[in-house]
Amino acid sequence: MSVYDWDAVKDTIFLQARDFNVTLPQDLFYSQSFFGKDSVGASLRFFRGVDAENRFCLLISCADIALLCDVLSKSFLGDTDKFNLAYLNTNYSEIESCPITDAKQLSKISSQLKKRNKAAQRLKLAISNWKSAIRLVKAKNYVFVSFDIETYEMDHKIILELGWSMYDSKKNKFLDQHYINSAYRSLSNGRFVDDQKLKFLFGVSVWATIDQMLREFRKDLDWCIERDGGYILVGHGIDSDIKFLRKQNFSWPSLTLPGPGTLDVKESAFVAILDTETIYGAHCKELGNTASLGRALDNVKIDSWCLHNAGNDAHYTMELFLHLCKLTPP
Repeated sequence: MSVYDWDAVKDTIFLQARDFNVTLPQDLFYSQSFFGKDSVGASLRFFRGVDAENRFCLLISCADIALLCDVLSKSFLGDTDKFNLAYLNTNYSEIESCPITDAKQLSKISSQLKKRNKAAQRLKLAISNWKSAIRLVKAKNYVFVSFDIETYEMDHKIILELGWSMYDSKKNKFLDQHYINSAYRSLSNGRFVDDQKLKFLFGVSVWATIDQMLREFRKDLDWCIERDGGYILVGHGIDSDIKFLRKQNFSWPSLTLPGPGTLDVKESAFVAILDTETIYGAHCKELGNTASLGRALDNVKIDSWCLHNAGNDAHYTMELFLHLCKLTPP
C-alpha cells in the first residue's frame, strides 16, 4: 500500500498555500468541522508505520490524499491552482490500520507517536554512548574516574562523604578513595538512607574537611591529565553529583596545568562523561524507568555490600560500568 506521512502532508499543504498567497486556518486539520458528518476528514483512512529511520509515523493512503487535495484545492485555491503531494516519500514499513474518527483522537495519537519517537531517539543516543564507552575501555588510553557523594538525609546541602574509584585501563588496576567530612562527625543517616559511612570496603576511610577532600580529588584528576592528557568521568546519575561539586565551587582541571581550572566540567580536560544509569537503561531498553545502583547491580549479578557509602558506591559504579562494557549493544 502507498502511504504518506501525515505530518509531511500537513506541512506541505501549508507551505504550498503560502506559495499561492493563501492563509489556511492553523487548526484546519484539528477542528471538529474537519471530521464533521460528510466532511473529508471523516472519510480518510489513517495508518501507523515506520519510516526508513525507524521513526513511528501516522500515515494516510495516497488515494485519500488525492481526495483531500481535491477538496482543499476547491475550498481555498479556486479553479486555477491545486495542491500537489505526489512527490512525498512513500517508503514505510510495518503498516497497520489506525482508525481516527475525530480531531481529539487525531491529536492524541499524534502526541503518542511523537513521545515514542523521542524515547526511541533517546535510546539511540544512549546506545551510541554505550558503544563509545566500549571503544574507550578497549583503547586502554585513559584512567576512568567514578565518584559519588553522600549527603545528609535531613539536609541535602550537607556533604557527608566523597568517594572515588580510579580504573587505570593501561594497567588494569583500581585505586579507591573514601573521605568523610570531619565537620559533621555527629551527623549520620539511617532514617531514610542506610548509614554506611564507616563501612568502606576498598581501603581506609579518611576524615577530612570538605576543602581537603576536594583538593585530594583534584590532585588525582591532575595526575590523570599529566599522564594521559585527560580523564573519563563515570557515575550513576552523574549529573546530580556534578551539581553538588559545582555548589562547592569545585574547580575541574583544564589542559593547561598547573592552573586554577574551571567550575564548568564541560570546559575541563575530560575526554568523556559516561552515566551508568543511561548505559544500563540502554542495556535494558528502559530509559524511562531508571534503576538505582543497587537494583542495576543485582540485575547484572554483581554482588555488592554496604551501598550508600560513597567509596563503595563509586567502586561498584565502576564495576557496573566495566561489566556493561563487556556486553554487546543492540
